[in-house]
Formats: sequence, structure tokens, C-alpha cells
Amino acid sequence: MKILITGIAGFVGSSLARAFKREGHIIFGIDNLHSGYASNIDEGIAWEKRDIRHQEAFSGLEQDFEVVIHAAAQSSGEKSFDDPIYDMDTNLKGSYITYQFAKKCQSRLFINFSSMSVYGQAPHRSIVDENTTPKPISLYGNSKLAAENLLHTLSAQDALPVVSLRLFNAYGPFQDLSEMKQGMVSIYLSYLLNREQVHVKGSALRVRDLIYIDDIFSAIQAIIYSQPSKTDFYNLSTNSITSVSDLIALMKDLSGIDKPVLCEGNTPGDILGFQGANQKLQQTFSWQPHTSLKQGLKQMIESYQN
Repeated sequence: MKILITGIAGFVGSSLARAFKREGHIIFGIDNLHSGYASNIDEGIAWEKRDIRHQEAFSGLEQDFEVVIHAAAQSSGEKSFDDPIYDMDTNLKGSYITYQFAKKCQSRLFINFSSMSVYGQAPHRSIVDENTTPKPISLYGNSKLAAENLLHTLSAQDALPVVSLRLFNAYGPFQDLSEMKQGMVSIYLSYLLNREQVHVKGSALRVRDLIYIDDIFSAIQAIIYSQPSKTDFYNLSTNSITSVSDLIALMKDLSGIDKPVLCEGNTPGDILGFQGANQKLQQTFSWQPHTSLKQGLKQMIESYQN
């Protein structure tokens, strides 16, 4: 199978490319390296530096990709307030341009990475399913919801199925530990490995539904192999939550590093947190996550300590 991955130099994009290459698929990717790194991309995976915010990003590319995985995004809620124009251009305009290329390719499937941020400030520790009305409170959440709506409207006209995945908190090897405004697990691991204390911005009672990168790949794999013909959106989550305090305690234990924790300040657009119900994804594509938080954290921490 020939697969195009946008955002291939990022954490999710590069991990998916690596996994699909192991499966024997032909992978090509594009990335503007705004937040990703060329070093993330395995040798032997073809890619080019291109920017999905511009039509010429797809100029001259072969037009025979069966599946387009759209992982390119401005993916930080905090950063969306720092540079709203870049956030909107990448997440909304970039999604439109990428979709138009998939249409030219006569692709059979367009997989769009959306975000749990579309739900906004749901009640603390509540269980949120796809029937929950989206009420984003960050500019990032608004741009991802707008992109979902745009893609689904286009899909209705063109009969190109779009599967939008509302990704909850992803973690795993190859996350950028120097990026301190995106990725809860990677931020705390960076503090544990590199700083004198762990700085928590916001309450330690906040909760997150944390999903390991291998389970994200298995979900994408299940979706592609099922050959969906219907456009829809799904929570990509684990059906469980972990508090910030419990997460840090587990990370300390697994890393063997004990450092003081300072809870101070807050983050614009942050939420207390909720659990993502994933039954719709499980039932539609016969998928379920298999990596426990302890197992996933152990693998991630060891990859950086080694």
C-alpha cells in the first residue's frame, strides 16, 4: 500500500511511518520542520521538506497514494495563543490543501488527526463520548474542530471518506523533550532527567487519558484494513484516566529519579481533564488499546535513559 503522511518529522508522524515501513508499505512524507526534526525520520523513508499551508506543497508529487494520513498540525494549546495565525493556517488551511491533494490522488481514505481539545472544559473526571457537544476553550481546539467540520463537509461532496480521530494525550519514544509547551508526559520526563525539580503548571489533581504511540498505530492500522466508506469522528483514547500527581509518582518510580515537585502557575486554555470513551472506535474497527500506562512509561523512559 502507498501511504502519504503529512507531519512525518513529528512524534506521531515519524512513529507511524516507522511502523508502516516495518509492515512493508511504501511511505512518503512531507514536513516543514517547524516543530519536527529530520532526525526523527528513519533512513530509507522518502520525504521532502514542504509546507502544507501553501498549494505548491503538493506540486510535482506522484498522485497515486491510496491513503493519506494527515498528522501535520500546530498541536499545542498554549502555543496557539502565542501565534494564532500560524495555528489557523496550519490546522485549517493546511487541512483543506491536503484534502484537495488526496482528492486528486483518488485516495480511498483520508485519516485526519483531530484532538480531544475540541471538547473544551468538560466536567472534571467525566466520561466524554462522541455525543458530547464540542466547546473548545483554546484557539487550538477551535482550529481542530473547524478543520473537522471543513473536511467532513468536503467529504460529503466528493465521496472521499474522512476518519477524524480525536486524539487524547499521546506519549512514547521520540517525543521532543526540549518542547516544554506540548506533551504532558514528555514535559515531566524532561524535568526529571534534566532539571532540579519538576514544575507543574496547574493543579496536580488534573487528569489525563494517556495513550501510548503503539496503540495509536494499531488503531490506524485497524481503520485502514477495514476500508471504511463512511466519514465520521472517533475518540482515540484508552477509557482510563490518571492524575498528574499519580503520573509523576509512577514516572519517578520507573526512572529511579526522585526530585521535588513545584505546582505553580497555569497554562492558557488548560483543562482539569476527563476520560475519553472509546467504545465507538472499538466497535467500529474491532480495536482496543493493549499498552498499560506502566508498560508504556517504562518503554519510553528506558528509551531516553539508554
